[in-house]
Amino acid sequence: EVADPAAWQSAIDLVRDEGPLARQADTLVPLRAGTESTVSCKTYVATLGALHWLGAVLLDESPVTALGEASALAPAMRDYLENVEANVAALADWVSEVDSVFVVGRGVSLATAGTGGLILKESTRRHAEGMSAAAFRHGPLEMLRPGMLLLVLEGDARTAPLNAGLAREMGAPGPLCELIGPSAA
Repeated sequence: EVADPAAWQSAIDLVRDEGPLARQADTLVPLRAGTESTVSCKTYVATLGALHWLGAVLLDESPVTALGEASALAPAMRDYLENVEANVAALADWVSEVDSVFVVGRGVSLATAGTGGLILKESTRRHAEGMSAAAFRHGPLEMLRPGMLLLVLEGDARTAPLNAGLAREMGAPGPLCELIGPSAA
């Protein structure tokens, strides 16, 4: 169900030529994220899309539907990137007093919380940690102080109420905590 099988095969052949792991693999899912110009944000987003698509294939769901779901995010991403300088300036003002960030999630948002903490640490050269929202409640919650920011990833429908509850308890929206997800828009 690939739109252009020849282009897809060409991408797979290119990946096989470039990497020792790819040469040993029986199956490849090329990310086609392009070259990173800073930390690995594009690669991570492309990995999430590829895993979403692969999950659909493995669960006998429609790969075309999965691709459409992922593609639905493209307009919002394009809008953000078209105004990236203004968006970054607004964020810079918002976090000007922040010296430490915790990114927390549960379920499907847990991996993104961990990667978000790592990417923030790498790109800002400031303390940032990604972790489980449950683990946050039993440790770092006691360390919150001015200058710390808590980013709570809402996650999917199963975990969203728990994560939104944590954000409300911490004061989201506000200077110390922000809920990130569909209901926070």
